[in-house]
Amino acid sequence: MNGLTFVELIISISIASILIALGIPAFIKWTQDTAIRSQAEQLQAAIMATRSYAVSRNERVKLQFIDNKGLASWEIGCVRVSVNCPEIIESKLFSENNPIRIGVNTSDTNTEIDTVLSIGSGLPAVISYSAQGAALNQIIDNEITRLDVMHSMSSKAQRLIIKIEMSGEVTICNPNIKKPKSGSC
Repeated sequence: MNGLTFVELIISISIASILIALGIPAFIKWTQDTAIRSQAEQLQAAIMATRSYAVSRNERVKLQFIDNKGLASWEIGCVRVSVNCPEIIESKLFSENNPIRIGVNTSDTNTEIDTVLSIGSGLPAVISYSAQGAALNQIIDNEITRLDVMHSMSSKAQRLIIKIEMSGEVTICNPNIKKPKSGSC
């Protein structure tokens, strides 16, 4: 009869347990990094939608982050409410259970990319776009120039940065990737 002896079975289970124990931390970090990437891409899409609404409605439109605890909850609405441009065009609320948080930097604070913004810093905050798609009020009204997207329960998870240029361009970058590689800040 071909089969495993009890000792062989115990050794096989021990080896499998060790391999699983070694892989769990990497899997957890991977899922956290994936959640951060997904949230950053959603925020980038909301910022780009704000710009698109401003151009298509020929009005100044703002994206406002409304939670001061770092949740990425937001509202898109017109600066000057009219029939063509309502106070709230679109909004997204996140639950307290969402572990992904943000901190923002405005044009009046010159923080280096290597410096991690604290969760909730600068919130609530706003970025607005002109009818031409420019974010010109970054200088005048100290609006958002950068968002840090991070995990609230893990300092080992990656941090992504969303940079908003005055021209209206929005990019996601990883401050841990050294220049000139793709994805670096």
